[in-house]
Amino acid sequence: LAHLDWNPKAVILHQTCTGIGSYLEKMNHYTQLEADSYGANPPFKLTRWGVFSRSFGMFTQTLFHFKGIRDGFPGFIVACFNFITSRIVMIKCWEIQNSKKG
Repeated sequence: LAHLDWNPKAVILHQTCTGIGSYLEKMNHYTQLEADSYGANPPFKLTRWGVFSRSFGMFTQTLFHFKGIRDGFPGFIVACFNFITSRIVMIKCWEIQNSKKG
């Protein structure tokens, strides 16, 4: 690394996925880990309103708190995926709760 010039204005691109397929695989893996960590007692209510408000909250938090809106359409896409990811976690938690009952 000694031969490389250091540039404080350089941009580092950190790509964790190679495309939508690998993103969906990671989403499935990590949502399952999260749902399994909660077990049958997630820290949120699995009501219609609870599911909607938590998912919508993730969407707005990504756009505004984490400033995804500054990234334009790509930021909007990430916010949409966070909405979907949140919803998937809750569906998996619901599935865990209902599999324990029967």
